[in-house]
Amino acid sequence: MRYYQTAVLHLLSAGAFTAHAFAPGALLSSPVAEAPAISDWTQVGSLTVPSVGCGTIAWSADKATGRPGPELEELVSRACEKGGGFLDTGERYGSHAKTAFGMGWGETERLVQQLVRDADAEGVATPPVVATKFTPSPWRTTAESVVEACEESRKRLGVDSIDLYQIQMPDIVKVRRVEVLR
Repeated sequence: MRYYQTAVLHLLSAGAFTAHAFAPGALLSSPVAEAPAISDWTQVGSLTVPSVGCGTIAWSADKATGRPGPELEELVSRACEKGGGFLDTGERYGSHAKTAFGMGWGETERLVQQLVRDADAEGVATPPVVATKFTPSPWRTTAESVVEACEESRKRLGVDSIDLYQIQMPDIVKVRRVEVLR
């Protein structure tokens, strides 16, 4: 997990990290040159987002405390500090084992809420853009189920509105609907 976190921040900092930052167990606060601010942005509809973001599928809280580890706290803090706070999560994401078996519902969204709240408390200049995803399933294919899931995600994320709401693996629903119609 640390490798992915470090690699993402490495992308965000445009190569400012040294090989030391990639050593196993190295925290993101390892000695590095000053990283430049993110200047590459793109439009998603009316939303402006950094071209590089942080995917959260592999994120999990410390088992003993339930809190994010220092690596995640540092990652989100640095990303926001540099204007690259784009966090992409999903309602189905959770700890590694739970996600693999489809049982992690909401864990990572709650973790992102803690990290964003902590970054806000630090007074970050640029609040992060938060994206999350609806996961279709055979019993969740109606517009109402999407709205209900969006509301639950919004509550777990602790936000008034979700910046970007996506559909995770939309093709599985399409295939199932075709099978039902036949």
